[in-house]
Amino acid sequence: MCGNFEAPDDADHYAGGSDANQVRAMLRLGALNKWSCGCTDIHTAFLNAPRRENNKLLAMEIPVVFRKLRLVETHHIWLIDKALYGLTSSPRDWGLYRDGTVPTITWKRDRLGREVKGAFKRTP
Repeated sequence: MCGNFEAPDDADHYAGGSDANQVRAMLRLGALNKWSCGCTDIHTAFLNAPRRENNKLLAMEIPVVFRKLRLVETHHIWLIDKALYGLTSSPRDWGLYRDGTVPTITWKRDRLGREVKGAFKRTP
């Protein structure tokens, strides 16, 4: 998707995250306290998030490679219903979806014969 062809709008496209200084500070604090540390990544994150502006129809031409391989008809277009890399609104769509979904994730593990439960907690 080529976001530079999108029509300008007044929507909020910002999605916050941790900057490098915050990460370094937390790692330093963890090391000083001998805490364990871990991280996670969500593959193809944007593609999991629904578009906020789903009342607007958004379509794109199918990439040339799909047409050259004859996987699609030349006159077909794709309708976009999820956030997509290259759309200016996708970072915000993903950020809102992430912030609403991640705190609901829980897990259980058996560790040394004991059940250990985990969850993500949102902090103010």
